[in-house]
Amino acid sequence: MRSRLHVRLANSTSKDLRSARHIVGVHEVVIGSVVVGCRIRRHARARRITLRVREGRIHVTAPVRVPVSEIRRCIDEHLNWIEDALLRERACVAADLRVGDRIPFLDGSVTIVEGRSGTRYVSKDAVAVRANDPILPQIEQWYRRAARPYFQEYLERWAPRIGVTPSRLVVRGQRSRWGSASANATISLNWRLMMAPPRIGEYVVVHELVHLIHMDHSARFWDCVGGHWPTYSDERVWLRVHGPELFAGPVALGADSGEVS
Repeated sequence: MRSRLHVRLANSTSKDLRSARHIVGVHEVVIGSVVVGCRIRRHARARRITLRVREGRIHVTAPVRVPVSEIRRCIDEHLNWIEDALLRERACVAADLRVGDRIPFLDGSVTIVEGRSGTRYVSKDAVAVRANDPILPQIEQWYRRAARPYFQEYLERWAPRIGVTPSRLVVRGQRSRWGSASANATISLNWRLMMAPPRIGEYVVVHELVHLIHMDHSARFWDCVGGHWPTYSDERVWLRVHGPELFAGPVALGADSGEVS
């Protein structure tokens, strides 16, 4: 599936043109907490900036003499469109689940098997679905149900250590965030973390609980996170690298793909 958008250019100054050649190749665009690859290509015959989303990456084609500032502005102004296009593409990939597929679950995987009743965890390595109904919504529902007690255990473990009292836990399906903490002490966590190794979900819980003390990402916030979770930079890197896969939703693991790590 391909998504495409054309954006006409504003007039460029000679000062801007001097830096135009310096933005080509592969770059990164941050959407929420996810880093998306962005390939920028200059073309002598291009008359406008063109944005495409293909295979989880943003592709930009721009005229040779378009200034760097114009390309950045174009991308910034269309982040919502880019996010929607990425989600549409991921939805197409994630729509192919069927009985017999293996899907990621924490530090391992489970196999989708046929059952007679609602979605349920039938063993340590299998989840049952109604084969005659769409499977993807059933699997998402199962992840959501599994996420609540899983996250609750981490909240109860870490809240006293950090010295905070969350008012409630909400399991959500945020499009580009792993969690959030509100002013009324509600902790919201993304069910997609159930497809990540346990240390990743636990780190996100710690991260959000610290937000009940520091409602920002200041140096004080990160010092507090580091005091409770010294390796947090490793978990942040993992989320940046593997985040797009998780936001794509549950996708069948290939025969040789192994586990998420």
